[in-house]
Amino acid sequence: MGSTYPSDSGIILKTTNGGTNWTALSIGKVYSLQSVYFTNANTGYAAGWGGLILKTTDGGTSWTVLTTGTTGDLSSICFAGASTGFAVGNWGTFIKTTNGGADWTSVVNGTRNWLGSVYFTDVNSGYAVGDSGTILKTVDGGTNWTALSSGIGYCLNSVCFTDANTGYAVGDYGTIIKTTNGGANWSLLSSGTTKYLSSVYFTDANNGYVAGETGIVVKTTNGGANWTVLSTGTSDVLWSVFFTDPNTGYAVGDYGTLVKTTDGGSNWTALPGIGYSLYSVFFTDTNTGYAVGYDYGYGIIIKTKDDGNHWDTLTYVFNNAFSSIFFVDANTGYVVGSVANSGLGIIMKTIDGGISWDYQKSAAVYPTVSVFFPDANSGYAVGYSGTILKTNDGGGPLGVNEKKPVSNTLKLYPNPAKDKCKVQWAKCNIKNIQIFNLIGEKVYGAEFSSGTSNAVEVDLDFPAGIYFVKVMDENVMSVQKLVVE
Repeated sequence: MGSTYPSDSGIILKTTNGGTNWTALSIGKVYSLQSVYFTNANTGYAAGWGGLILKTTDGGTSWTVLTTGTTGDLSSICFAGASTGFAVGNWGTFIKTTNGGADWTSVVNGTRNWLGSVYFTDVNSGYAVGDSGTILKTVDGGTNWTALSSGIGYCLNSVCFTDANTGYAVGDYGTIIKTTNGGANWSLLSSGTTKYLSSVYFTDANNGYVAGETGIVVKTTNGGANWTVLSTGTSDVLWSVFFTDPNTGYAVGDYGTLVKTTDGGSNWTALPGIGYSLYSVFFTDTNTGYAVGYDYGYGIIIKTKDDGNHWDTLTYVFNNAFSSIFFVDANTGYVVGSVANSGLGIIMKTIDGGISWDYQKSAAVYPTVSVFFPDANSGYAVGYSGTILKTNDGGGPLGVNEKKPVSNTLKLYPNPAKDKCKVQWAKCNIKNIQIFNLIGEKVYGAEFSSGTSNAVEVDLDFPAGIYFVKVMDENVMSVQKLVVE
């Protein structure tokens, strides 16, 4: 059986002697081709731009253009047997044939619009909102999604429900809409503003908050019937709002904006700035909270243990951008976002209160924007091009994160240690060392100049016990367990 090779210049090459010689095949005209797959010696397919799929049944001598029903660029094609095949591409294009390419149907279930927020009222019933007034609903745990009519054409950026039937979605141009029948119908509310609205959070059935452009927060005390514009003291965009109780709430935004209220939004206080743009905030209790964002090419995760008065940088990852954070309990949390240069979506998980984070395996071809878990195991992430991802097992098993980047092995010696410990990171200059105890408290932290060597001696002037040593440079991070005697 010969081998073929596709091209974005409309060329298909064939070899019959293991690659020693190649012959250009005639395909009739110039096509931009990205992928080729043969089911046997004679029958093969090539896929490319504009929804194009070519088929040959004579080993590439002649090719026929198939009708695919899509104009999306196709980047890969594969067959599971002689008849059943799949092709995927940009904008969420995913098509399938069961008769050798004679007919193709879309496998996409829902929308290809950008999705900015997901919220579940129980393990089966959930909603996702996004561009052009998109609202999707599932009642079977994400297996199927139905498009609901929002009645508007503006982008919806956030969704929140107060019970199984009553929910709110907010978006561009001061848009706030409400449903009282599980999304079957939505009514447009008067928000009192025309500003971009990015986040909605309700503390109970009546009291809700919406944050957005120019530092705006609007509040309702009667289930959305009326809204009052509050002053937060900042003009920066607020991307996320979260309340730990009816009176205490936080909002984060551009340029490291962190504001807090302790009187239900009447007054807001600026918290010590971090300097990073923050896109999502989440608290696991009244004292402990997290925020994520982006800083000139680096994904940021920060944590507070004292009501927001002080924040520590947990993770500073090169070429990532983090957009949403969610915790299912005090220790287990998830962050979603994207790889900056590739645009691929990412999901990260912690099981130790943010001390260490591990990348999760996912099918996130596009950036992920929002994450939500209705219980400890069932989780959803949504994002660009209608992306909806689901896990049934909390993202899979995960132990203490001690993964080491290639050629960047982290060593601690002696370990166990008593008074001192040398931290060595092969082929990587150390920029930052932090040491945490088992309950997530930082007991040691030090920054180093770019010229620091890859070995640093640390004084262990804290009690005996088990600790985690986290070491970072500009691009990568590694964590190791340390026993202090």
